[in-house]
Amino acid sequence: MIESNLYFFLIIIFINIIIVYKFDYISYKINFFDVPDNIRKIHKKPVSLLGGSIILINLLMALIYVLIFLDISLLVKFFYHYSIKSFLIFILIINLLFILGFLDDKHNISPLKKFILLLFFISIVCTNDSLTVINKFTFHIIDNELNFTQLSLMFSVGCYVFLIIALNMFDGINLQSAIFYLINFVLIMVYVGELNLIIISLIIGLISFSYLNFKNKVFLGDNGVFILSFLIGYLFVKIFNNTNIFKSTDIALFLFLPVIDCLRVMFERQLIYNKPIFHTDKIHFHHKLLQKYSYTKTIIISSLFIFIPHLIYFSSFNSEYFFLPLIIIYFYLIKNTKSK
Repeated sequence: MIESNLYFFLIIIFINIIIVYKFDYISYKINFFDVPDNIRKIHKKPVSLLGGSIILINLLMALIYVLIFLDISLLVKFFYHYSIKSFLIFILIINLLFILGFLDDKHNISPLKKFILLLFFISIVCTNDSLTVINKFTFHIIDNELNFTQLSLMFSVGCYVFLIIALNMFDGINLQSAIFYLINFVLIMVYVGELNLIIISLIIGLISFSYLNFKNKVFLGDNGVFILSFLIGYLFVKIFNNTNIFKSTDIALFLFLPVIDCLRVMFERQLIYNKPIFHTDKIHFHHKLLQKYSYTKTIIISSLFIFIPHLIYFSSFNSEYFFLPLIIIYFYLIKNTKSK
């Protein structure tokens, strides 16, 4: 099995090298670009929106490999699938999320329709796999748990959809989203203490995407964000429900930056600017930082906000103590980035 896994990784790496090398040719053949409008989309020339396709290709290759070998250990580790049914539903929803994101990138689906479809897709997952449902919220500093009882399903679906929305808003400048996903996927493997074929395949895809994204040749697009944000939430919930590795507050801290920024932006749009919460603008954290700092400094600051929560976890500190300091630093930076 080890030998076949090695061959599989060599094949995936080879395919990714071809994708990167031939990407210009592939993107122009498919002709799926994000065209600048000089308002919100400030890039200078059309950029391919095939980032999600790179991720999906790597993910599907890994999932097909698992299906061919039908090795239950590959289903249980990380993804904690104890039945073929839950695994097949997982594959179905991944593809449906990609299609929804692809259609949104192409036709700009209304926020309400997207929201309803996301609720429907996530509901399918949660009603067919109890291990994807968040039943409780746990803390370090107190022994009591906050149990959601009959509200667990509704709360869980809402959390998944909110995370997808938050990470979609977070995807605003090159490399920011890729760094977030790479840090979390890599460290999830470290926390669990197992190398996982599916996660490694995703990481290889993200590295390929990051190179092309850095070269400004491709964006992740909603098709990529919908897949990856669902996977991040799915993995954290599965690990939480099957192990004692994390408290709920640890996971909340790992997701701190995209979540707090999404909440702030929605609040400002609705209550300060009197705009719909999904109104497009340039008031996100990365936009604020770019008003004062260079792109490089902006990425460094954002990356620190992504990595520091994991450093806190590694240091065995109680995560609850660090929410207030991070919130203060976050709003201090927002307040003091008015002009470049």
